[in-house]
Amino acid sequence: MKAMSQTMNVNLYRMFAIGAVALLGFSGADAAPTHIVEQAPVSIIHLRPGVVLADFGRVAFGNLKLTPPAGATNEIQIHFGEALTNGRINRKPPGSVRYAVTNAMLTGRPMVVAPAPDARNTAVGSDKHPPAILTPADWGVVLPFRWVEIEGWPGELTAQHLTRRAAFAATWDDEAAAFHCSDDMLNRIWELCHYSIKATTFAGVYVDGDRERIPYEADAYLNQLSHYYTDRDTQMARDTFDHLMKYPTWPTEWASHMIFMAHADWMHTGDKSWLAPRYPALKAKLLLDRAGPDGLLVSTTNQIKKGDLVQVVTGADRGRQGRILDVDPAKGRVRVESVRMQKRHLRPGRSGAREGGIVEAEGYVDASNVMLVHPGDQKPSRIRVEERDGKRIRVFARGGDPVPDPVGA
Repeated sequence: MKAMSQTMNVNLYRMFAIGAVALLGFSGADAAPTHIVEQAPVSIIHLRPGVVLADFGRVAFGNLKLTPPAGATNEIQIHFGEALTNGRINRKPPGSVRYAVTNAMLTGRPMVVAPAPDARNTAVGSDKHPPAILTPADWGVVLPFRWVEIEGWPGELTAQHLTRRAAFAATWDDEAAAFHCSDDMLNRIWELCHYSIKATTFAGVYVDGDRERIPYEADAYLNQLSHYYTDRDTQMARDTFDHLMKYPTWPTEWASHMIFMAHADWMHTGDKSWLAPRYPALKAKLLLDRAGPDGLLVSTTNQIKKGDLVQVVTGADRGRQGRILDVDPAKGRVRVESVRMQKRHLRPGRSGAREGGIVEAEGYVDASNVMLVHPGDQKPSRIRVEERDGKRIRVFARGGDPVPDPVGA
């Protein structure tokens, strides 16, 4: 085996792990520089008169540039896909495999074609997650695809008529790292992983792919390690770190990964000047105020309190709002007004009942299933604990407003 410009060690396994499942990302404010690369198709197949299948060889986030014949003015239909079935683009792919279709009117002049924006991954005012990382407006809509199928094309379509406008980090260097060994399968895995990490750079920060297009702490940490072993760039990991400090996601499981990201940067760069100003805010990610006697983290009244107004965000009662009736921090669960109603059979004298019978009462739900309701718009919001004027208080992650005292406090 040989390595160029990067030291390949046991951490290569981590890069393999994420590379095998990744094809993510897009570019917004405070993000590393990205750019559009025009790519020709590797093959074009005429399926039948007026129907053409073009293959770009690999999946990338991008859109399509068409240069129709002079004078062409008819309407065409373009299918974008990541998977084939029976020699055609799969119109109903499984899971997160993408497919989209759009119509376009040819004008005889070059044009950029893409589907309409997807509300799922372009939301900047969502009450369920931080703002999506948007692509530059002048790019147009981008989506992941390898194949395009065009119906209604006038005459013969050749490589000069279409190019894919794919997005990648502007600083990416294909020659920054290399791997080769006597096992062809490992060489192919390396190539898959190497390209996958390149493809994840399209957002300028590490995002969750094409789902919500937002960074998540644990995912970003894996992307960071993988990026270090495939390219020289360190800025994208740093920009992702700063974004997540401003827009955190899950408050317990993912918070500690910010420490891992900072440590990885230090081990990779040895740069104290970047780490030092971020250290005070980073200490809060230890969640020491939530450590129990055994050292394990628990939900406490610093996060959620009896009397808080919350909304259920998942499960059968999703969307229902109610006050917290009881908090069980040891088990990380709560009881909420009119949520998870359960019937119980009581014998006379049990639980204070004079007569036996069937009673209905709220059952416990996991604390992660509810979010506090922001009084400004009556929508759910994550919260965090901050120190203000010498006191640690709860604030809404969306907007930074203090959480009001619970009813009955």
